[in-house]
Amino acid sequence: MEPYNDGWLYSGSARDRLWNKSAIGKKINNKLLLTSSEVIFCHNHRHIDWPNNEWFADEIIKNPDSFIEKISNRSFFENEKLVIISRSTDRIFIKRI
Repeated sequence: MEPYNDGWLYSGSARDRLWNKSAIGKKINNKLLLTSSEVIFCHNHRHIDWPNNEWFADEIIKNPDSFIEKISNRSFFENEKLVIISRSTDRIFIKRI
């Protein structure tokens, strides 16, 4: 996966299945453009690797709204609820309940 504007271009073997069966992403040439919340969904539910090893930690600071969206959709962590305790420009504190 590679960065592209505000999203991530996925060119892996599952791209057609993600698009055709799950309506995930937006087609751009022969690749699939994913939002951050779609990357999280694909990782958790379709077994797609993160774009890089630091992606999750970096993205939660850079784009916390993606995680708030996933939390509100109840698909971030299985059988758990998360609460945003506080949010600053460089940190987000989350508590599992």
